[in-house]
Order: sequence, then structure tokens, then C-alpha cells
Amino acid sequence: MEKQDIFTGSRVDVSFTMNTQNETASFFDPDYTDIKNLAAFPTLTSKTAISEIETYDDDMTSKLSGDISLEPTKLSMSYVINDPVQTTLIQAAKDKTPVRFKNFYIIDTGENKSSSQTGYYQIYDAFVSGHEIVNAGSIATLNLNIAPTNGILSEGVAQIGEVMRKGDYGVGAGVEGYEGVKDSSSLTGNRWVTMDAANSDNPFGSDTSMMAIQYSEKQGWQLIGTSTGKPLLRLRNIQDKGKVTKSKWVKVYTDEEKPTNDDLNLVSRAGDTMTGRLTLPTIDVKNTDTAITWGNAGAKTANTGDIWGKVFGSFVDKPEGAWLSEALKVIAKNAQTETNKKVSKSGDTMTGQLIVPSEMGLRTASSPHEEESFYTTISNINDTSTLIRVSDIEDGPIHYIGINKSGHALVNENGLISRIYHQNFKPTPLEIKAVALSEVLDAGEF
Repeated sequence: MEKQDIFTGSRVDVSFTMNTQNETASFFDPDYTDIKNLAAFPTLTSKTAISEIETYDDDMTSKLSGDISLEPTKLSMSYVINDPVQTTLIQAAKDKTPVRFKNFYIIDTGENKSSSQTGYYQIYDAFVSGHEIVNAGSIATLNLNIAPTNGILSEGVAQIGEVMRKGDYGVGAGVEGYEGVKDSSSLTGNRWVTMDAANSDNPFGSDTSMMAIQYSEKQGWQLIGTSTGKPLLRLRNIQDKGKVTKSKWVKVYTDEEKPTNDDLNLVSRAGDTMTGRLTLPTIDVKNTDTAITWGNAGAKTANTGDIWGKVFGSFVDKPEGAWLSEALKVIAKNAQTETNKKVSKSGDTMTGQLIVPSEMGLRTASSPHEEESFYTTISNINDTSTLIRVSDIEDGPIHYIGINKSGHALVNENGLISRIYHQNFKPTPLEIKAVALSEVLDAGEF
């Protein structure tokens, strides 16, 4: 049984694509290329296979409808020399390459292509089994023999040609006469939205515009930027879960709006207070030549190297007076910790060296101690390593322990500097009021 398809309308659009691997034969597939200069109205004839079935208990024969296939057809067009579309289809015949065709039969009345048009479409795969060029007077016609491989892949009704006018979805808005849409809190399709400064959805509080992009009717995202001053960007997403919900606006960092230390939870190189423990593999203290004043009666000025050299380089040459307390106050006041930019304020472990100024070294946070405040630092000046704890109050106590370049361990308790004895630096018999084993005693005469 054969059935001739019936079409309505006066115009048909035919297009093709060489991509036959896509299992979804979509009408709006962008791969299709229009075939121009059609010379005849194309038609498709379908054929349904009929099977006869005889049953043992019935004198009648039953018939069942089987698969529907398409009959071979022709596609005619006015021949144009070197036309790329016609050349491609002729080459497909030579290469025996399958082609996917789409016939779109327009059923709208009128010829106004500026309005939307509705039609019936059919999509099918076929081989171009042959071609011929027929001359009829001054016009040559190219006839392609089309051999469909199977039945219709997809068919139905589609609408094309709807014109988008200026102002629709915010297109062209922002100029005189086209203010634009303002539905920043809805999911109504991809669009550009006008955002007045007074709009509570506007994160900048100044007149600007927003871009709204949707994945579906249920979700999308929005991007907004400033239109004056520094170019700043904010991003958020929006969903419809029974009601429309929007995320908060988040910053898009640029060279005009860099993240702050607080944004990244980093320690500021200009000085900061950490909230957790900092673990360091090594510490390197910079030697600086900062002048300070040490305030004894005959006030003198010296650089840090001179002062620390006098303190630890020579025990005998220790100057008198309250200069050390004053000097340490100046050092503490001018100390500045220089840390890696990526050290977390909440606690971290460094993989490289921490460089700090020698005037102060590494300082811990101050804490109350018997109604006073103390801080602790680690320093390394003129080959002398010291661990110091100093009171913040005026004339407060200074405690430190250190090893000088001569290898002597020193300890200070409220201004009294003493050397620490060890196996290589032992007290003399005289210092502990004892007699040496090698000493010869003169007991006098008896």
C-alpha cells in the first residue's frame, strides 16, 4: 500500500547537513545549510509494509501494518556553476556519503517574511545516488536522485521568522525612547535589565544595567557592573523553587578591585595580629643600622650594632645606666614583622624563611602579667642570638637569655647580667670558694 503525503501552502524550504551522527534530529539544529534556487516543489512518498497473517481457526486472512519507509525521490534546482552547496551534494554522490535533509513546508498565507511563519517539517537521511544536468533553453537544471535510507527521523510543526524588535528583552535599551525592562527578580529569559540606583537589587546604588542569563525556566545567573568610576563586577545566581530565590551578590576580583588581606584571611606585611599559632622552620633577622638614643646621664647615641656589641661582646665593658630599657623601648616601638603574603591569620606552617627587622625580631602578642604587659621576641644582632621578654611599662623589668659570638650564654634579671656555667665554662675555685685539686696548699710550719 502506498500513501502520498499531503502538504498545504505555497512555499517550501529545503536544507541539509552532512552530520548524520546526531541521534536527535532537531529542527533548530544550527548545522543545516539552505539549498537555494529550487526548480521544483519537492515531495516525499512513504510506503508502509503490509504483512498477511493466516490463523488456523479462521477462514479470513489478517493483515498487519509494518515499517514505514520512504520512496526514492528527486531534488531539482537551477544549476549554478561552482555553487558550494550544489558542489557539496554532487561530491556526496561520488563519495557515497549520507546526507541529512530537512523539508519545511510553509502553511502560512502571504509572502511577508518579516512576520513569524508556521510550517510542517520532515527530517530524513538519504544518499545522493546520482545526478544529472539538464539543459532547457538558456536555463540548466541540476537533478539529484535522493535515496532515503530509512523512514522519517523527525516531523512536526515549527515556527520561524519571529522578529525581535528594539526594546524586547532589553535589546537596544538605554537610549532615548527605550528604557528597557526592569524585572531583576524574575526568570523571564535571557535579557538585559535596566537597574536604577533606587532598585533594592542594585549592589552599587548607582544607575547601571544587568545581564540575565538562564539555563531553563527554573534557574540562571546574573552579572552586573558599574557604568561610572572604576569598573566593578558582581555575580549571583537565581532559582525558582516554588518561589524565586537569589543568592547574594559576590565580588568578581579584577586589577581594579583586588582581594584584601581580610578577604583571604592573610597576615598583612604592614603589621597584624594573628589569631592562631604560626609555625616557622627558620628565622632570619635583617641587620639594620638604625640609630637609637640610650638615656644615661651623659646621653649617647649609637647604632644597634654598637649597643648590642657592648652588651654581649664584652662582659667587662657593659655601660651603666638605664640605657638598655630606653633602647629596647625604641626598638620595640619601631619593630615591623615582614611575613609571607599567604600566611593564614588563623594559623599556618611556613615552608620558607620569615624575614623580620633586627630591631625587634619576632614578637609575640602582649599579655597581662601582674597588672603589667610583657612581650617576647627572638633577635639575632651582631652574631648574638637572644630571647627577650620586656615590660611595656616605663622602667619595667627586662629579662633575656642569649648566646654571644664568643659562645657565652648570658642571662639578665632586672638589669643584672650573668654568665651561665656549663661543662665548657665552669666556675673557678675562687668563685665558689673552693680549693682546686691541683693546688698545693701551704700549711705553714709545725
